Amino acid sequence: RIFKRQNLIELVFFAIVTSEQMKGYGKILMSFLKEKAKSLNAKTIITCADNNAIKYFLKQGFSHVITSPIFIWAGYICDYEEIKLMECSLFKNFKYCNSIPFLVIQKLFFYYKSRFIIKQSEYSL
Repeated sequence: RIFKRQNLIELVFFAIVTSEQMKGYGKILMSFLKEKAKSLNAKTIITCADNNAIKYFLKQGFSHVITSPIFIWAGYICDYEEIKLMECSLFKNFKYCNSIPFLVIQKLFFYYKSRFIIKQSEYSL
C-alpha cells in the first residue's frame, strides 16, 4: 500500500511460491519494488515479516530497527499477530536493479510468460 503523504510504502503479503524459492526471483522482485517505490518518492518500505521471512528481508536490506518516526507510520501500517515489523530505507541515487544481471531478469520474464501461456491453454481446452 502506498502512503504518498508519508513517503511510505507498506509491503503486504510478499511471497514466492515455495517451489521457486532460492532461485533469485525474490531478489529481483524486491529490486523492482524498490525502484518503483523510489519513482513514487517513497523514502521507506515497512513490512510485517513472519518468522519464516525475517532472514529474507534482512538479506534485502530491511532492519528490525524502525528509524522512521512513529507518527509517520502509526495508524497506517496494519498490525498482525506473531510478526516482526521491519523497515528498509531507500537511497535515491542507488540503482537497485543494476545489481541484477540482465540474463536473470530475462529468465524470470520468460519463465512467468511461459507459465501464463500454459495456464491459458489449459483453460481453453
